[in-house]
Amino acid sequence: MNAYFAVSLIGGALTLEYRSSLRFMLSQPICSGLILGLALGAPSEGLFAGLMFQVMFLGYVHLRGERIPDIPIGGMASSALYILSMRRLGGAFGGTILFLSLLLGLLVSLGGYGLYRIWERKAWDVSALAMRYIMEGRFRLASRLHMAGLLFHFAFGFVMLLVVIPVGVEFVTAVAVRAGSEWGGAVDSIRYIVPFIGAGLLVRLYFVRDRAFWFGAGFLVTYVLFLFKG
Repeated sequence: MNAYFAVSLIGGALTLEYRSSLRFMLSQPICSGLILGLALGAPSEGLFAGLMFQVMFLGYVHLRGERIPDIPIGGMASSALYILSMRRLGGAFGGTILFLSLLLGLLVSLGGYGLYRIWERKAWDVSALAMRYIMEGRFRLASRLHMAGLLFHFAFGFVMLLVVIPVGVEFVTAVAVRAGSEWGGAVDSIRYIVPFIGAGLLVRLYFVRDRAFWFGAGFLVTYVLFLFKG
């Protein structure tokens, strides 16, 4: 199966899982990265890219109805771009590829957030219509509307990745080759900055007095131990 098509199928399924009532948390970058990595034969690379994307959002815990970027679709894009771009270039320019993959993943997250804001405005009308059908005892029509909504979520993830990943791989590989080794050392040093970014986010969580502080603290401690082990 074509790698782009496989990534898109998984992306559609995980987007459906995230937007539906299932919520197994498989769509979170640290999980989706591993799943995509297993599908593409590079589990460690997928997990690494997913972990790095997840760390950037330590302070973005979805509480109290707060609107946040579409983290799952961005994490999947980052992991797929990292794996496929590394494969295209034979493992060279790893730091640059990671940086560009995460950057494009952030843009995809913001794009997904914007598109879903538009969808949510229309979804209210669909939900109201479904409720009217239920009150009238027309359960089959209400069920069809529900299934149409689920199909939209799958199609969103599928189409988004099917469009973004091929173009993104071309962009990432072209920029990485052009930059050569000039960015390598500087980009590779990003991993030493990440704990300080995490610490800043945790300070923010503390001052807004969210219980999510302890959630983020666990992530930070785990990451620091992983980074400086041995």
